[in-house]
Amino acid sequence: MSTALDLIAERVALTRRRVYEIMNKSKFDCSGTPEYDQFLADREDMVQRLLDDSDASKQRLAQQELERYEISHGEQIAQTRNIKKDDMRRTLKRIVDVEGTFYERVNAPFADRDKDGFKHPLEVEFADLFNDNSSSTSAGNPQKPSQVASQRRARTIRAPIEDRSKRPRVDMAALIRASGAEGVWEKRAEDEIRNAFKKRSVVAG
Repeated sequence: MSTALDLIAERVALTRRRVYEIMNKSKFDCSGTPEYDQFLADREDMVQRLLDDSDASKQRLAQQELERYEISHGEQIAQTRNIKKDDMRRTLKRIVDVEGTFYERVNAPFADRDKDGFKHPLEVEFADLFNDNSSSTSAGNPQKPSQVASQRRARTIRAPIEDRSKRPRVDMAALIRASGAEGVWEKRAEDEIRNAFKKRSVVAG
């Protein structure tokens, strides 16, 4: 059951997310650091004004300002959203390419480990990104789904679990921080740990 504090936190999160989706400039959209810093200050001010229930008229004014901003900056907003979507897609695909279906095969019954059809959890959770070949930054050389799939299969790790020397190593932490996908990676790690404990409990029982 949600408490009053939970409802407030949810409202703050939703308001902030909405403002950030509209006022989504990056540093590259500004002439320099001072302009970008001012943009960040204005964005935070917008969030606070929308959350301030002490003056309904000022709250409505802030809402109208946000709507006007969305209209007047429509092209920039759409372009930045596409760029972020492309960055997220590339990051997720790289994670999948590096990991392959290693964990899925290891966790599968022994007799099924060499079968086809395994999918990385990220391919399922973010199927829309993996199936969407449109790209604002790489439209000149799109890949077909079959090409992506064949490349992923070619990189699938089939080595025994004890042979860790053959597993690829990349600085995934830096890669994910740069793309803003920390939550995706944390959830992946949390799920792996939780599943491991569940299996251990079943075996012990």
